[in-house]
Amino acid sequence: MEECIFCSKISKKLRIAESNHFYIVYDIDPIQEGHILIITKKHIMNLTELDTIQLLELSHIQQKIVAIYEKNALIAGTTFIQNNGDIMDDGVHFHLHVVPRYEDDDFWHNHLVENKPLSTEWLTKEIKSEFS
Repeated sequence: MEECIFCSKISKKLRIAESNHFYIVYDIDPIQEGHILIITKKHIMNLTELDTIQLLELSHIQQKIVAIYEKNALIAGTTFIQNNGDIMDDGVHFHLHVVPRYEDDDFWHNHLVENKPLSTEWLTKEIKSEFS
């Protein structure tokens, strides 16, 4: 298992801000200028491991970040990108990407993935069951 760079290599001076459970840094390989990461202070691998207090804090941070970006009239909005568990890069833990967006930035046209089959009938049943 590779050492987690978020636990060992993000110095306090690189942190833009922090809260009780998270800190914010600039992405080292940004999609767009101003691309930031919201990272858990604890080594958590999946959204499902966050407790209610951490989830509320994360939502509050997202809300504040969106408000800051929206003060800039040139930004059309923001996109949040989050990976969980085994799909994350080696050497990292739970984090949320915040990418400032612009009109006609071709963001979605640059993300091509190989389409894999997934039963939407099964997915619909599981979601309805969870929320009923």
